[in-house]
Amino acid sequence: MDVRLPRLGEGADSGVIATVFVKEGDQVKKDQPVLELESEKAVASIPAPAAGTVTKVLVKEGDEIKVGSLILILADNGTVAAAAPNPSRTINASVGDDAQEEQVIDVNTGPAAPPAFARRAPPCAPISRFAVSA
Repeated sequence: MDVRLPRLGEGADSGVIATVFVKEGDQVKKDQPVLELESEKAVASIPAPAAGTVTKVLVKEGDEIKVGSLILILADNGTVAAAAPNPSRTINASVGDDAQEEQVIDVNTGPAAPPAFARRAPPCAPISRFAVSA
C-alpha cells in the first residue's frame, strides 16, 4: 500500500520532515505515528493509515514534501507472508507415491481472485409492485 502525505488542514499543502519514526522492516499499527511534519503553522504527527510492515521509506528528515507525496510503502501482514512463506503456515505435500519432489502449499492464500468484471453481481430486473396471476 502506498502511503501518501494526507491533507494537513486549510492552507497547509507542504512541510518539512522533522522526524521519521519508522524504518524498513518495522511493524506498525493503524494510527501509529510514522513521521512528524513541520509546516509554517505547526508540527503535525502523521499516522499510518493501516497496520502492516514498512517495506520502503521514501523520505528522510529535512525533506520538503507536498500533500499527496509518496512517503512510504506499507505491506499488510498477509502480503509479507506470501512474499516470504512462514514455515509454520505451509504444508509440504508429496506429488505421487514415488515422487522425489515436494510442493509447498501456502494455506493462507486461496485460489486466485477472479477478474474484477467477474466479481460483479448481474443487474437485477425491476420488481413490479403488482402481482400477476395466471
